[in-house]
Amino acid sequence: MAPASLSYFAKVDSSFWENNPGSEERLPLAQKLIPIISTETAARAVVNGVEKGQRDITAPFMARIILFLNWLTPPITKMIMHATGYKR
Repeated sequence: MAPASLSYFAKVDSSFWENNPGSEERLPLAQKLIPIISTETAARAVVNGVEKGQRDITAPFMARIILFLNWLTPPITKMIMHATGYKR
């Protein structure tokens, strides 16, 4: 049996945003540090990750940096996401 994989992406340029009004405005401002990727890039990352047997699949590279920073300093990363996140 093949292992399960989990994919992490920041913002993917897809119809998700059109079908979920208000979602785009709720992205943390920290999203600006991470390039927006196409659906093709996201799909390619998933296929490559599954072929390599990766448990965690992340794209683009800057998203991996953010996940690493979260691993390294969870309180600081949480503070940045909270400070730049959506406010009601």
